[in-house]
Amino acid sequence: MLTLSQLQAKELAGKRWHLNGEAYAFADYDRNSPGQPPWKTGAEGIAYPLLNGDGTPGAYVKFFDELKISPKRVRRTQWLIDQRVDTWADELRGAPGTWVDTKSDGSPDGIGFEFTCSLAEAVPGRTWLELKLDVIDGVVRLNDDLRRRCVENLLRGLVFLERKRLVHGDLSPNNIIVDIDAQPGNPALYLIDFDAFLAPDTGDLASLSAAEGGTFGTQGYCPPALEQFAHSDPSKAAPYSDRFARDMLLLELICFDFDCDFEEPPGEWSRDLLLSRLSASSLGRNLPHLRDERVFRIPEQERPEAGDLSRGLGISTPPRVKPPSVSQRYGGGEAAQLLNVVENWLRRGIAVLWFLCQVHVLIVGFALTGLLLDDAPAGTSIGNWLRLATRLLITVGVFVAALVPLSMLAFSERQERVMNLVGVWVRLPPRRNQRRRELVHLGMVIFQLSGVLTLLVTWAYVVSGS
Repeated sequence: MLTLSQLQAKELAGKRWHLNGEAYAFADYDRNSPGQPPWKTGAEGIAYPLLNGDGTPGAYVKFFDELKISPKRVRRTQWLIDQRVDTWADELRGAPGTWVDTKSDGSPDGIGFEFTCSLAEAVPGRTWLELKLDVIDGVVRLNDDLRRRCVENLLRGLVFLERKRLVHGDLSPNNIIVDIDAQPGNPALYLIDFDAFLAPDTGDLASLSAAEGGTFGTQGYCPPALEQFAHSDPSKAAPYSDRFARDMLLLELICFDFDCDFEEPPGEWSRDLLLSRLSASSLGRNLPHLRDERVFRIPEQERPEAGDLSRGLGISTPPRVKPPSVSQRYGGGEAAQLLNVVENWLRRGIAVLWFLCQVHVLIVGFALTGLLLDDAPAGTSIGNWLRLATRLLITVGVFVAALVPLSMLAFSERQERVMNLVGVWVRLPPRRNQRRRELVHLGMVIFQLSGVLTLLVTWAYVVSGS
């Protein structure tokens, strides 16, 4: 994974980039703000705006920081992109949608270094944190209609995440975008920056703890228990719920006005102020848990789900759609379970065949180099050690050369992905036969790997006999 340094980020400022048929330009330095970089630096790395021809942001690319990158971060980002969160709901359009690699997608004009990054659509508006400052300065007034639309969009976006068992992980004023000029039918609020996500069903990719370089959320918005836990045991401190942060943002969207401090979370506000403004708002009256005197101490599991709050406010959301399952792929009942077992065993068989192929690549490579170098006259012990080192070096080269094509044959799926194979990160393109049914595809891979293994075993036998 190719990272980006701060010096390289400076070189990108103002550069043009033709990407996926679109013409962009990296945001340049603002002459009115000397020294202020045109990108933002976060926990994961650098978020850089790409401008359209009219100078408005069209997309954001996020680069991994060279000091913070880890294989787990890369795999989590790849998993998130594969889920296509940006297509679940309009409020989630700001989630990362694709990988970009300059080696295959082309570099910006005049740039001589390569990099990889994720790309997300630039949603209209400004962060809620920036907008709060405008409210205090009297530049923006928040009317009841805009407040209601923002609340509805926040809850609607969270409903879709809940249905997919995905936790955003860092809901805060800096990670929601509010568009005060949103036209009817378009969201007035979007969720962005999903780097801290929790996906309980993804094994070791489920979360990134504070000890691993992840974030446990934003102070004043993450659950208080999690914030305390992060100081006592960072290795186990990772986001587990959005409900406390959601409620803090709901309080702000309903109650925040020019007489509030834009840097203070609601937990530091006057209790009388909160109660008076919640009581005066139809939104606040229909969210009774926000008026509970324990609102800042309610355990996460006792806070209502976003779906319950949406129904209480009369927010319409599409009917629940079950995620694709084995039963939907193969049919229902016992037949589906049987076919699922077959698929799992085929995948295990592929992994075993791939491993055996790689082992025999090592055997054949080492034996062939032995035949080539055995003709050389025997020399000193130092010469023998050099010959052995040469054999090992060539054998490793043969192994690596076979690793990529064999891995593409064995593990390519319907979507592009990055995979860690024996400590080497390999970018696997989508498989060619997208229309072939899953079991048929896996059976063909088994057949092809078996043929490759048979050939390698034969070579190993012949070369060893020689």
